[in-house]
Amino acid sequence: MPINTMKSRWINNLILLLIATLLGLGFCEVVARIITKTNEDGQAYYGKRPLLPYHFPAEMVRRKMEHYFNRQSEAYVIDDPLLGWTIGPNRSNVEGMYLSNSAGIRSRPNEYPLSPPEGVLRIELFGDSFTHGDEEPFDETWGKFLEDDLIKAGIATEVLNFGVPGYGVGQAYLRWKFMGLKYSPKIVVFGFQPENIKRTVNIFRSLYSRNTWLVFSKPRFFINDKEELELLNSPVIPPEEVGDIIENRGAYEIINLRNDSSDPDREYYSRTSMVFDCNNRIVFNYPVIIRSKTTIYGGKLSGNIHLDVFTKHENATCEEDVINELKQRYNFVDL
Repeated sequence: MPINTMKSRWINNLILLLIATLLGLGFCEVVARIITKTNEDGQAYYGKRPLLPYHFPAEMVRRKMEHYFNRQSEAYVIDDPLLGWTIGPNRSNVEGMYLSNSAGIRSRPNEYPLSPPEGVLRIELFGDSFTHGDEEPFDETWGKFLEDDLIKAGIATEVLNFGVPGYGVGQAYLRWKFMGLKYSPKIVVFGFQPENIKRTVNIFRSLYSRNTWLVFSKPRFFINDKEELELLNSPVIPPEEVGDIIENRGAYEIINLRNDSSDPDREYYSRTSMVFDCNNRIVFNYPVIIRSKTTIYGGKLSGNIHLDVFTKHENATCEEDVINELKQRYNFVDL
């Protein structure tokens, strides 16, 4: 066979192969677009599974937060400055399956005095949706089963269910500390499942569970240099600011422990929201500007200070340089 003919056939086969490959890729692209969906944040999903590259769910948070504010007076779960979220007082969910009393405790609803009746064993339960009894009527929750079984055994008992959907261990602990203790329990049970460990170190629920309607931020604990538990993000970021914080990947919360100048033995702390100017970072290839808002808690200086103060970091070559500088100046940086 002549060399020119072989060369021509080889080129034709190569062209056919390229055309077939392009058609195959085009077909795959069409199928992928049909079977996947993209939300308002540009995040692609296959069913409920998010696909790479991941996008921060800022618009989703804003949309769900707007829905929450529009029905806040009717919501069963409401925002809380200390806990992140909690069960509202005298509320029910849309289906009417969940009911709460005037203290925000899930019940039939029943009202509970701060001290149990004489001769009654009071048990309190704290935890997440498993303790709360999601998707089950009150009489089918394990707390109610526990109460009924003890009563059948001849032990006068009442079980108070302080469980809240979506809670981490830290939130459950704070709910016990600031609410449960007031009710004089004899026994306290903390419901726990291994998955709660992830929630414990999380601050933005929407980054941990993208399909959640709990789009608030939450407090969390960390172990400080003294090997003691220290609380972060408390009070939590106001709900109306969560979307803006998530949208800007250069946003950080700085917790700084201070001493009152008029009383050196009195400690208080400040929380500073630091937001990198993304537009300038893209243009100049380093974070030029930081916008900061500081709120001080405790002491005579409680309140907001230096709103929208701009600080230049001209020697920073990357975002990490700014974070390292902040870590040297402040006690803790967290997202």
